Amino acid sequence: MIHADEIARKKGQQYMGECANDVSFVDFVDHLTDSILDGKCVNSHFSPSHEHCLPCALNVKYVGKFETLKEDTIFLTQNLSIHLDVKDFERDATKD
Repeated sequence: MIHADEIARKKGQQYMGECANDVSFVDFVDHLTDSILDGKCVNSHFSPSHEHCLPCALNVKYVGKFETLKEDTIFLTQNLSIHLDVKDFERDATKD
């Protein structure tokens, strides 16, 4: 997690807030790249996929993507004979 006090310290400033909501995008990217280059723990959202997703270790038969989630879901449920009662896919998909 990014700590605003750490970013302020790197810039020679004193941290005055309670949360990192006042960190600029540039400061965020600088902190993230510094953390990666320093070998510090980085949130999995910003780490390379191959570090936490091991596709070669799985027997994958289907690969879907978010952009075609509805079509992929329909395809899979039909081909696997799974009944899925979804009245409003777009609305229900945003809940999950």
